[in-house]
Amino acid sequence: MTMQVRMWLTALSFAAVVGLTASASALGEGKEIAAVKKLGEVYKKGKAEDTKKAAIETAKMFDEIPDVMALFRPRNKHGMGWGSTAGKNPATDGLEKKIQEFAKTVPATAVADVDNNLEAASWIGALAELMIVKAPKDAGAGKTKKAWIGYAEEMREASNAFAKAAAAKKGPDMAKAASKINSACLACHGKFKE
Repeated sequence: MTMQVRMWLTALSFAAVVGLTASASALGEGKEIAAVKKLGEVYKKGKAEDTKKAAIETAKMFDEIPDVMALFRPRNKHGMGWGSTAGKNPATDGLEKKIQEFAKTVPATAVADVDNNLEAASWIGALAELMIVKAPKDAGAGKTKKAWIGYAEEMREASNAFAKAAAAKKGPDMAKAASKINSACLACHGKFKE
């Protein structure tokens, strides 16, 4: 075998290993995202007991809280994205980015995107439910389970307000609800994120 053939075989082997690793990673992320989307469907129905049961089951898929939080990232960073239909700008096609954007103003084109808005609101509510289930133990300095759950409940309630405003196509009310979601996130990060 010539040196050139060996180099090509090595390169192809390496590419195959990288491809398999990436595929396995994407499948894992896809499974978690699919589970949160399913939880979002249960959450949308508004039955608290069913949502709680589904959240407890879904939470078993996540080892740690950062695994849940990662789903707020843009779709191209393995997050959930903003609804099922991908946005035009990959950098802002994520729950966190859109909430930050909408907390300032909700463009008319975004108000008209009712399906994605409602879907994203249900995902935020579902993630809030997961955060309640995955609440950390008390760690001192105000880092209590009660405080954590309080922030998650604020986010959940604001996601409900966002969904209501989105269904009514009321941009100012969507912005107000997005601001409340963002405030709950920032307050929680300020206390718990290190």
